[in-house]
Amino acid sequence: MTLNDTQDGSLRPSLNLSRVRLGHYTEEVVSMWRNALLAVGILVLCSAPVAQAQQSWLDAPRQDWNSAGMPVPRPPQEVVIDTFCESAMRPPETPEDDVLIAAGWRLSVPYQGAWGVKVIEGIAAQDGMCRPIRYQQFVFVEGAFAGTIAPAPMNSRAGDPGKVSWFSRDAVIVDFARFKAGDSFCCPSGTPIAMPMKVDRTASGPVLRLEKS
Repeated sequence: MTLNDTQDGSLRPSLNLSRVRLGHYTEEVVSMWRNALLAVGILVLCSAPVAQAQQSWLDAPRQDWNSAGMPVPRPPQEVVIDTFCESAMRPPETPEDDVLIAAGWRLSVPYQGAWGVKVIEGIAAQDGMCRPIRYQQFVFVEGAFAGTIAPAPMNSRAGDPGKVSWFSRDAVIVDFARFKAGDSFCCPSGTPIAMPMKVDRTASGPVLRLEKS
């Protein structure tokens, strides 16, 4: 508070409103904190992750990606397995395993086999808990490569990871989980898809194709 001269020569008290105390803070300090909190709020809003919808190949018109006599596709990157996960790698046991190893893949989970059909999983990368984040499942028929269960390698913790759930001599069913934006890595909440496929035994070799409805 200050004293100001008036026209009649008397002194009149005057309040400097910018210095009025609110508790033990001045209005200037309160204003400073208010502006700082506003800036922090804007920063948080701008830096928060925004869910982006991604088009999945499962949602588009599906076309066959396998062809008879095609070579085994190579992994999308150099395979480097952490020493912590090395003990979980499966050694090759079959000629089909050797084909995948020669193409650059590593083996982990047990293969499935019956009726001359083998389903073998190859991995190219893992997360810190040794879960595959670049993997593919390969189908062999009587020792010959017939195709993969998806057009590209999959991530077991995002996107649309798939696994063969059932097969016979001429048919394969692949179950695809569906991760939605915001799902935790453990728990995809989207509606899963069971995709039927068939094994065609052609003159050029076996081929895994989509089962047309």
